[in-house]
Amino acid sequence: MKRKSVAYAVSLLFVFYITAADAMALGLGFNLSGGGGTSEWTLEDQWVYAEYDEDVETGQAGIGFVLDTTVAKDGIFNYRLNIGIEEGEYEFEDGGGSFETAGWFMAHDFGFAIVRKKNLRLWAGPEIRWSYSHGEDEIDSSIELDVITWGVGPVVGLNFNFRKGLTLALKAGALGTSSVGRIEDKGMGLEWDIEGSGAYSFFNVGLIFRLGDEYP
Repeated sequence: MKRKSVAYAVSLLFVFYITAADAMALGLGFNLSGGGGTSEWTLEDQWVYAEYDEDVETGQAGIGFVLDTTVAKDGIFNYRLNIGIEEGEYEFEDGGGSFETAGWFMAHDFGFAIVRKKNLRLWAGPEIRWSYSHGEDEIDSSIELDVITWGVGPVVGLNFNFRKGLTLALKAGALGTSSVGRIEDKGMGLEWDIEGSGAYSFFNVGLIFRLGDEYP
């Protein structure tokens, strides 16, 4: 809980710093996202201190709030914040079970314009993403999963700017990820610590309402 609060506070302070000089020239909206990938996790049994590796397939779908500092303006740089909730699935390929989860995510994009036109903006840059997921085994609800994942990688975005301050925003990316967490079997009193890395790719589509953010 403390880590989550600190992350939100840092994000809000960063957004305030960027937008304070031009508070009414930005975009606010929402988006839908979907993605997935693969990871290799090392599980450490807390009873016998044994370790073993598991290949895990992941999939997520979510909805979130979007803030963008440069949606249609003739500026090179844009910062985009995306915070939301998502549902996911973690499936162990070696028969170790499948977990359905729910949680939250937060992504920071640092974009640089490739194309700047009145009705279109194409940008690309790095993204930093965090997420937290909690869920239960699909068969045995007494087995629970908690995992925190962070990722870094390139993203590309495309803004279609319409009249009356409305933008259709598309974005896709591929991130390298690291994860830590825990699996707990409450029925048997067993626990496994999780640590691993992987890859995650995604696509999202959203609507952004521009507030004073217009091409000259």
